[in-house]
Amino acid sequence: MTNNKIMTETKAARKADDVDGFLDKYLWEPVAMVFSRIFIRLGIVPNVITVLSLVIGVTGGILLGSASRKLNLLGMVLLFFSGIFDTCDGQVARLTNNRSPLGRFLDGSCDTLVDVAAFIAMACRLSKEYIPFTNTPWGWVIFPIVIYCGIFCVGRQCSMADHYRNLHLYFLRNSYGSELDRSKNVAAKLKKRKEEGAPFWELFYLWAYGTFTRAQEAQSPRMERLLDAMEKCGKELPEGLREDYLNESVKYIKLAPALTYNIRTVALFVCIALGKYFWFFLFQMTVVEAICFYMINRYEKIADGLYQKYFSEKKEK
Repeated sequence: MTNNKIMTETKAARKADDVDGFLDKYLWEPVAMVFSRIFIRLGIVPNVITVLSLVIGVTGGILLGSASRKLNLLGMVLLFFSGIFDTCDGQVARLTNNRSPLGRFLDGSCDTLVDVAAFIAMACRLSKEYIPFTNTPWGWVIFPIVIYCGIFCVGRQCSMADHYRNLHLYFLRNSYGSELDRSKNVAAKLKKRKEEGAPFWELFYLWAYGTFTRAQEAQSPRMERLLDAMEKCGKELPEGLREDYLNESVKYIKLAPALTYNIRTVALFVCIALGKYFWFFLFQMTVVEAICFYMINRYEKIADGLYQKYFSEKKEK
């Protein structure tokens, strides 16, 4: 497969240029496309690729806790390929038109499990090392720090990046190409499937997915107010609304990769190479958290401005 063909097919499998960062376009996606074509020829479906990414990623994450430098480097290599296959599942899903909410949920869940494995392993190793600039070992103190970083920082950062990417795609392409779901719709589906006697695994998935979407919505109440107002309009949205949203969103959507796998992986690799594990957690809790706060703030202002412009006067009337 030639480089030109790889780049052409990579672009075809991309959600949209607006929502992908530099590393997505020129590293993860082109490399992943080579494997994606192999998976498609072998008839391997996206969810199987996601599980493969999980197994490789968890193994790599566990190796980060080893005192062996060679095993740490092997863990980094496995995490790299886990990230590549994590990109493959989305590419294969789009190229074969085999997308589903279950696949999206499974993808996010597997990403979380890989992070959990890596974070626990790194915390175990750090617990035996000294707190910077002291002669005191971290001990058990490192574990609540890592838990806070994983749940309240990394978890929220990834969740909101996913939310704003799907919002951008929704305004760009309407429902096509967007995986934007609202918690009330997921709750309605859960209730219906429960009444229909759906299997436990499906009900659990819908419950967990609804919880995930509610957490996203709780962080962006003004955006939810705007979406509620849009929903009442049906398919006939006010003229200019989509264009206004996209003109503002394009200024900030490029920050999304900084909250997800790309920057986190680069930071992790650098910190592992230097043997400074705690720097990784500090970076996530300060620099990346500041970017997340800024992005949420900007999008809430965008939503508030559009609501005031297109819906507040109608509401008063």
